[in-house]
Amino acid sequence: MSERRGWDPQWLARVLADPNRPVFLIGSTPPREGTSAIAAADICSKFVGRSRTQATDGFITYDIQDEASRNAQTRPFPFRKTVDPAAYGALFPPASGKSTVLYKAIVEPDESAFERWIDEAVITHGHRTLNLVGASSAADTGSPGKKEGGG
Repeated sequence: MSERRGWDPQWLARVLADPNRPVFLIGSTPPREGTSAIAAADICSKFVGRSRTQATDGFITYDIQDEASRNAQTRPFPFRKTVDPAAYGALFPPASGKSTVLYKAIVEPDESAFERWIDEAVITHGHRTLNLVGASSAADTGSPGKKEGGG
């Protein structure tokens, strides 16, 4: 009889740090902003259910941003904001027993707003694996990582 592994919030971080082991993640984007918590949990549960046929180590939740300042082409459909990826990504461990990597674009207007987001992601939602990327252009952010008054 096999023993079921309990969820360990540090497990995925340790596996990702092991250069000798491949890691398999399935990606998801959060539902549209304004989706109720109950509906978001249902969306997550259905996604997890469909992913059970795949050999995965966890999930990756993508932060979707409007990149209008980077690309002058007209979008084929209007951009719609999504639920915060930290809040949506926190639904995966209880639904699947597996952790989520947050892929987050840093678009907060200033350093303190970014620090509040990090605190919420780590303290409130329990995330331990994040992939932080810059905004699509300098026009999309207050650039928390940029030194005041300089480039």
